[in-house]
Amino acid sequence: MPKAIYNQQRSEVKFYEAFFDEVSYWAKDINTIIETAYEESSKFGVGAMDALHIASAISVGATEFITNEKLERSIHRTQSIKMISIHS
Repeated sequence: MPKAIYNQQRSEVKFYEAFFDEVSYWAKDINTIIETAYEESSKFGVGAMDALHIASAISVGATEFITNEKLERSIHRTQSIKMISIHS
């Protein structure tokens, strides 16, 4: 959202605000998330930011992870959570 604010993309900011208002679970255990992300990245070669996203999902008990990353990206190597891509 900060980038949308900086670029004065008001409709994008409104979208993000509405989206985040509907979040049911927030990943809060930062130390565990970082440790899990490190393990994820080391074990499967997932990029750092993707590993943090996966670890956050796992920390709140998610069983699926929906991504817009193409199938050849490293995030799809994970075996820690079911990956669903918008790409076929």
